[in-house]
Amino acid sequence: MIDRIQRCITISHYNLMLILRSYGFLIMLGVVITLGFFLVPPADAGYQTMYVGEARSIYNSAWLGAVAALSSSLFLWPFGFYLLRGKISEDRKLGVGTILVPSPMSNFHYLLTKLISVFLILAVMAGVLELAFITMQYIRLEETQFVLHDYLLPYVWIVLPSLCVLSALTILFDIIPFMKGVIGNIVFFSIWTAVSALSFSGVGKIDIFGSQLMFTEILNGVQEAFPMVNATNMNFGYQTVQSLLIFDWTGIIWTKDYVTERLFWLLIGAFLFLISVLIFRRGSLLSLEKKTSVQNTNGGLEKDLVRYQPKGKVIESVHIQTIEGERQYSFYYIFRSELKLMFRDVSLWWYGVGIILFLLTMFIPLTSTKVFLYVIWLWPIPLLAPIGAKEKMYRTEQLLFSNCPPYMQLFAVWLSGVFVSFLITSGGTVQMIAAGDWSWLSAWLIAIFFSPTLALAAGIWAGTRKLYEAIFVVWWIMGPVQNAPYLDFTGIQGNQLTYVYLLLTAGLAIIAIMGRKRQIFN
Repeated sequence: MIDRIQRCITISHYNLMLILRSYGFLIMLGVVITLGFFLVPPADAGYQTMYVGEARSIYNSAWLGAVAALSSSLFLWPFGFYLLRGKISEDRKLGVGTILVPSPMSNFHYLLTKLISVFLILAVMAGVLELAFITMQYIRLEETQFVLHDYLLPYVWIVLPSLCVLSALTILFDIIPFMKGVIGNIVFFSIWTAVSALSFSGVGKIDIFGSQLMFTEILNGVQEAFPMVNATNMNFGYQTVQSLLIFDWTGIIWTKDYVTERLFWLLIGAFLFLISVLIFRRGSLLSLEKKTSVQNTNGGLEKDLVRYQPKGKVIESVHIQTIEGERQYSFYYIFRSELKLMFRDVSLWWYGVGIILFLLTMFIPLTSTKVFLYVIWLWPIPLLAPIGAKEKMYRTEQLLFSNCPPYMQLFAVWLSGVFVSFLITSGGTVQMIAAGDWSWLSAWLIAIFFSPTLALAAGIWAGTRKLYEAIFVVWWIMGPVQNAPYLDFTGIQGNQLTYVYLLLTAGLAIIAIMGRKRQIFN
């Protein structure tokens, strides 16, 4: 028993260190810290991220601890899921299934190591956001007294149970075969959207993010300070406000009922994990080639060589000659090859839904088609996410860089991403041209360049498609959907920051080139 626990701890520690030492994790830390800065705006910023009715508390430890807990619980779901999913699939791709399948480790202990490593990474991400909020308390200076338990208790009772359920879902979605790709992304995003809506609306008892619990406690503080305020719900996210009533909130009073409610979600996470253990088949860790191949002995290899010998001739030796002359490369063929690679694994239903979205954005008036303009930007994600990471994912860096000019290939893969983005969003482009809305059109076209450039830079530096998926989905939610300042890269909400995103696209392109240079010399 002790040996099993030690083995489980060792493997979990290895998985944890593998993620902590990656470029993707460092980039994620920067994103989380930036998120913490924007979620605590100054009083005269013109917007707020959490308030009840027309009031919010001063930025004391109790209020910032609650905002940090709700932000971690809510936003880390899409960000963490897209960043950390696929850990079991990675073992399959790396070929370690031949070691794990015959090992004495049980399915329960193997999946437990994955669950622990994912949960710890999510907990570290939430902890970094907590530290960012603590820092913001001393930057905003509305209240300087630091109360540790006001940050710690919401983190323990609100954030950790929510992340436990999320960790179990990342494992479950990686075990169910049809949930590993685009379908799984869509299903998870739908679940997150529905659960968020139910949690904030107060319908039923689905409060996995702890928003109803917080609303009850904050509402009590608002009614005590301002009896005339009629608050019916809690606003969370970017909201434009002209003036707010400020009060001093003392924090959540953690009763037995509250603690029991939060422990219930730990049981839900354990239940989802047990489902994963029951349906997991260890043989799935073996790749198709490993399942069907038979080890060749020397005799078998000789038979294979004889099979390809010309009749009547015996091959005594093989002489390799160097082909002299200057290599000629065609950019057109490289570009065409990159496009073929992008569309290689796309299913027919993806084409079908994409065509429907294209027709809807082209023929429905712009005033009525905003919801489709939102969704259309999510549709290229499966094609754009791997464009900078394919060489790392398939371990073809040496083969590619020795047989193709690296920077020519980089430009070809970027141009193929731009072409795909333009093709999928062209319905909205045609509508804007027809309407003569040149300001929106310029922001829209810059977004067509921005999205694949972000995918290219994230893929090259992180070596995985997950970082782009996580960053882009959160950016899309906070920008075009919630109209957060400076995050609407499409111009849908009227924040047409064309020059800002043009400069940002150029900066991301430079970062991608620096990443390619690092790949070449490493």
